[in-house]
Amino acid sequence: MKRIISVSMVVIFTVIILLYIQVHNFVLVQTQESEIAQDSSSDIVEKDKDSRTENPEADESIPDSAGEMAGEDDSYVLSEEEKKVLLAYAEYIQKFYEECQHETDGIKYDLVFIDSDNIPELAIIPSDAHVFSVIICVYNCGNVVETGGFGSYGECRFNPYENLIFSTYIGQGEEESFFYRIEGTERVELLALRSTPQYEGLQYIGQSYEVDGTEVSEEVYEQVCEEWDWEELHIWGYDDAVFVNDIDDLYRELCKRFSFLKEQERIEQNDSCLEEWKQAYLNYLKEDNYADTYTYSLIYVDDDNIPEMVIDTGFVCRFLTFHDHVLDVWQSSRRNVTYIERGNLICNSDGHMGYYYDNVYTIQDGKWVYVDGGIRGDGPDGVQFDENGDYIEFFYWTGEEQEYWVGEEITEEEYEARLNAIYPMEQGMYPQEYYILDEIKSMLRTGDWPLRSTGIN
Repeated sequence: MKRIISVSMVVIFTVIILLYIQVHNFVLVQTQESEIAQDSSSDIVEKDKDSRTENPEADESIPDSAGEMAGEDDSYVLSEEEKKVLLAYAEYIQKFYEECQHETDGIKYDLVFIDSDNIPELAIIPSDAHVFSVIICVYNCGNVVETGGFGSYGECRFNPYENLIFSTYIGQGEEESFFYRIEGTERVELLALRSTPQYEGLQYIGQSYEVDGTEVSEEVYEQVCEEWDWEELHIWGYDDAVFVNDIDDLYRELCKRFSFLKEQERIEQNDSCLEEWKQAYLNYLKEDNYADTYTYSLIYVDDDNIPEMVIDTGFVCRFLTFHDHVLDVWQSSRRNVTYIERGNLICNSDGHMGYYYDNVYTIQDGKWVYVDGGIRGDGPDGVQFDENGDYIEFFYWTGEEQEYWVGEEITEEEYEARLNAIYPMEQGMYPQEYYILDEIKSMLRTGDWPLRSTGIN
């Protein structure tokens, strides 16, 4: 009996060993096949990458223009050199994205034109937080080279093709500002400015100033700042750039972006053929960094053939008028403004918390000028009530723009009579149609808008 059990145990053990050997061999074969497949796939990817780098046009999927990707014609076609540049930038962004140590969800990028060589620079912005700058990279002989970081809060200043960058950083009361230009793959410092707070113990006593490392007086510092006017340079940064939408399709995304930017550039160049007032309005919109957050209307205040433009920022309204080659801008106090069409009058009637005003303006010699007005509300001594507990409203005719209770105190009836004498309130109207930025720009460029019946052309 014991012998039978012993033999059975030997048989079972032998079967287990044979099964183990078969399973081990199967797993080994599958692993080897997988490694071979991966190596083959990697070789294909590398060969495809090399072929695209050496000859981008060899890949039939590479678009010639943004229109090709969208299935439509596009007026700008990429050159072979531009394709190589964009491919190199796509690979660089991907590497930056993968190696970035901070949160990658916020990374943005864009193509910018710093110098005048028509080859775009690559801007990468990790975040719009205080410490983050705009990283500007250049393409040089097949390589992408970082020139450095510029600015803070993810923004700096420059005008396209002028090769002048303004970079500033403010922290703990100290301000450091630099002007740079790009030469080859390097950034060259043109001017360094520093303003540093000074203390005696814990008491702040003023600022010290340096220009290119040399201490100077405040007057000299201000003079240099005036000569190097950074406000003439356009703010560019995080809000202007685009997110990394598809890390695996960056090349095509860059092609689309580049074609779009060049097409916008072509459109803006064509603006020079427009009537002068249209160019002036478009240039004004171009210089406003928040223009895409506003709404716009075209109205007739005076009786010429050039409409005024109304810009509603959501907080105040701006009124643009153009005469004799000059653009003039008036800004309201708050947003409530009416106008008398072709009557050359606008009225800013607004206020809050017991202080209200009615100020009337007109266009004179091409400029917005104040006509007359008054204030009404609680009065100089605050809220008051009569013996019956009724609220007493005070009325002052100021004769000039005021923020205080000054001028001639008059009755409500006289106030209404004086106001209607200079601005018939029943004739006042609000702009009837408002448009977003792209719409108003298209209207100015094409002359095609619903207000054509009012004589705008």
